[in-house]
Amino acid sequence: MDLLTKSDWASLWLDAKAVVQDLEQLQSILEQRHSYFSRHREEFLLAIAELKEHCTQGCTRGKLTTEISLLLHRLHDGHTRINSDQFASSQLGTKLPFTLQSFDARYLALTANQVLLHAGFPFLKSLDGIPLETWLEAARVMTKAGGSQAQRLRVGKALTWLGFFRQKLGLPERKILQVELESASGEVQTLDMPTLESAMVMSAVSKPLQQILEPNIGYLFLQQMENTTEFLDSLIPAMYALQDTRGLIIDVRGNSGGTRHALRLLFPFFLHPNDVPHIYTVATVRIPENEARDDPEGYLADRFLYPITASLWTEPEQAFIRTFAAQFAPAWQPPLEQFSALHFGILPRSEQHYYYEKPVVLLIDERCASATDVFVGAFKGWRNTTLIGTNTMGTSGRPETYTLEQSGIKFLASSMVSYRTDGQLYEGLGIAPDIVMPPTLTDLVGKTDSILEAAVQLLRA
Repeated sequence: MDLLTKSDWASLWLDAKAVVQDLEQLQSILEQRHSYFSRHREEFLLAIAELKEHCTQGCTRGKLTTEISLLLHRLHDGHTRINSDQFASSQLGTKLPFTLQSFDARYLALTANQVLLHAGFPFLKSLDGIPLETWLEAARVMTKAGGSQAQRLRVGKALTWLGFFRQKLGLPERKILQVELESASGEVQTLDMPTLESAMVMSAVSKPLQQILEPNIGYLFLQQMENTTEFLDSLIPAMYALQDTRGLIIDVRGNSGGTRHALRLLFPFFLHPNDVPHIYTVATVRIPENEARDDPEGYLADRFLYPITASLWTEPEQAFIRTFAAQFAPAWQPPLEQFSALHFGILPRSEQHYYYEKPVVLLIDERCASATDVFVGAFKGWRNTTLIGTNTMGTSGRPETYTLEQSGIKFLASSMVSYRTDGQLYEGLGIAPDIVMPPTLTDLVGKTDSILEAAVQLLRA
């Protein structure tokens, strides 16, 4: 695809036979390999049957990419989606010239640098003369995964693809967008703005990994759960630099995930030498038909998860897991014949870790996803730890990539069902804060950070 323009890639014509073959392959893969398929099977099968009927004349690859993307959202799974690059290539229309940020029950209109589009008129009221709620309703078909806050986040991001939603609403494609903004008092300001050809890229937040805030409070900022040597090698020295602080703030707001390496390096600092093993998550993986599902070493070593039969466990660890497993009650049970035995994650102590016994505050929000969901879940309810912010996104599916043979469209599908230790799913629920604190208007435009200030005040007390 790198050798093709977006237009060339999206405009390839697929006849009806090729479309149906790809849709049947898609259905077969999901039925055999998708971990959450049985939760929304009927909704998905009805939608794919309707799509087959609508493609009797064939369609372009761009059109099929978009329709499959909408179809996958019927599975309510944050990881099961079209390959991001291919989805972007399929969207040839105009793009929104600003970004939407959810605030209370409304949306702010912000530039890429988190500045209000128009000072004094923060709220978006309409686009092209159509009330914003109409646009939001159209965008909700692409945002079924996650809790309510996560869905509002996804709705705002979905409207980036302005041209697509103009088409859905029967509006003409234009290079100009009429934007109606509203003040807190109800005054209205209308702007005519040029649309973009490419999606807006938000400016990245730049902060050092660790700081010491007044009065002697440690601050650790994890922007992504990276798997780079440079990042991982910096974590233990950072914690030693914060060893003598009176309390610690770990900020994972906006962290969309990555790997679990950071969790395994950091959490042992909060384990007392006398602590029993800390089981932080439980999972099971989808096993396709005709493949063995009883490997004693398990299938999730890439997530540091193993069944009770794995040889790496010590006898005390196995005994502890057996006791835990006897009382573990999953809130949703997938079809047992399609899945592996339960796999368990344990966070061990290490000689290179000291014990940080001071209070800890974890800052979280609805952008915390995947490996960051699991990171937050490990700290939820742990001694001396308080979570402040808003509910995390709620995704943990270990996606695998597949390619449809006729069109070359790539998509991801979750392969794992992931649980918190209380049996609740991560998927669609996430982790709730101990203290709910949404950002203020001035927080969202980068002028203040009331949530960080609240964490400092809590640790001062």
